[in-house]
Amino acid sequence: MGRPDDAHAQAPAHASAHDRLWRRDLRDTFRCAGALLVLLLVVDHLTGHFTLWRGAL
Repeated sequence: MGRPDDAHAQAPAHASAHDRLWRRDLRDTFRCAGALLVLLLVVDHLTGHFTLWRGAL
């Protein structure tokens, strides 16, 4: 009861958040998107529905 409520404390104007792992997260995002694209194209090819137009889309 004697502690101040830190949840409502204001941050100083010069404070900012720094995400040091954003490069790795971005790289992982592109890897996952690429893996999903390859998986979808392979499944499409194996079902016999793959065309150049579908692949481009």
